[in-house]
Amino acid sequence: MHRFLLELTSSDFDHLDLFAVFDENELRMKKTTFEYAIKRMGLRQNTIDSVYRVLVKGEPRQKVIDETGINEGHLSKTISNIYKSLKEKCEADGLVITDEYIIKQDHVVALETLKVLESEALYEVSNKKRRSRRKAKAPEKKV
Repeated sequence: MHRFLLELTSSDFDHLDLFAVFDENELRMKKTTFEYAIKRMGLRQNTIDSVYRVLVKGEPRQKVIDETGINEGHLSKTISNIYKSLKEKCEADGLVITDEYIIKQDHVVALETLKVLESEALYEVSNKKRRSRRKAKAPEKKV
């Protein structure tokens, strides 16, 4: 599915994935998405560096606050503004933010269709595995 998505959108954008998953419970923003979101926001470099550590590198906010001395409220407000900026820029560029991707508006239906097909395929594979296990466990009938 991902290869198909890349073909759909890569002609215009090289930052398709909104988030890169690094471990099960934690989502981190990709560097290219971060750069897209902060473009023309007028942030100071030390603020950019601090927010980058939280959003892209996944460092705990408190660690960044302790090490950089940035104000906790300022860090939180900047992070909030970056997400707001990302949403506004995507809307202006005709893009949609999904749980996993930034894609063109006219590709949303294709993405949803791919997700349904992928889900159905996984369900079918699961059913086949269960049936084959049942056959293997079932005792042979004597004629």
